[in-house]
Amino acid sequence: MKLLAALLVVPLTSGMGWQVLAYRGIPPHDVRFSASGLRIDVRKSAAPLIYPLGQPVAVTTVRARGRISGTLNNPADRQGESGFDDYAFRLGLVEVGERRLGFMERRLAPAWVRKLFSLAPPGMGVSRIRFFNVGVEPGQIGRRREHPLSELILEQVVTVPDREGRFELFVRLESAIETAAIWISTDGDDTRSTYTVTIERIELNGPEGGLSGGFTFDASGARAWTSRGVDPRGSTQRRTCLAYTAPAGVGPDSTRAERRP
Repeated sequence: MKLLAALLVVPLTSGMGWQVLAYRGIPPHDVRFSASGLRIDVRKSAAPLIYPLGQPVAVTTVRARGRISGTLNNPADRQGESGFDDYAFRLGLVEVGERRLGFMERRLAPAWVRKLFSLAPPGMGVSRIRFFNVGVEPGQIGRRREHPLSELILEQVVTVPDREGRFELFVRLESAIETAAIWISTDGDDTRSTYTVTIERIELNGPEGGLSGGFTFDASGARAWTSRGVDPRGSTQRRTCLAYTAPAGVGPDSTRAERRP
């Protein structure tokens, strides 16, 4: 699949392009876009935030930076279990695949599943969401699983916050993931937790060479896609163009969905 070389500017200080959802029967978050970044106030609540990328992007590395203020009331040895399935930050990549919902599946599937499959590019389907989680204690790092309530979710704990609540997330994938959207999940409903997450930067990078590159989202600047190509002399040439437009569905979109997994 051919990836275009472009620089699309969508700052974390604005809700343009983001879709803010709410689960049925669960209090929603208070979500704000400010000069400090994307701020999510969790008040015994849960909700996903989705950013469609407009076209599939081959992602090989993932980076994120932010801070957590307050306490997630979740013991490390129980986190992820029924009644304790809250994480302060899960960064998900919606992976393009061949699976599509049939007629009866669309009628019976929870709203979040229908939303997930609606993110597929035209003529394509979805494989799953690949989540990279911020845990509670260092001993959790490396823990991975298929979610017990849905085979559509694979997740792995990749980092934990420091004593000040700051976290840095970095993942180098074994192979590129064709990504249709970013899916952020932050939870406090199971553990009745109250805290705030501020996301300062998210960066998706593609493979070196060819029409590939990376997205950057940050509080100070923008969302940027940069294409890297190798010229005949062997040096790396950066090709970019500017477009102050966002994918379809511009603006914060609030959608209600059934119970989260």
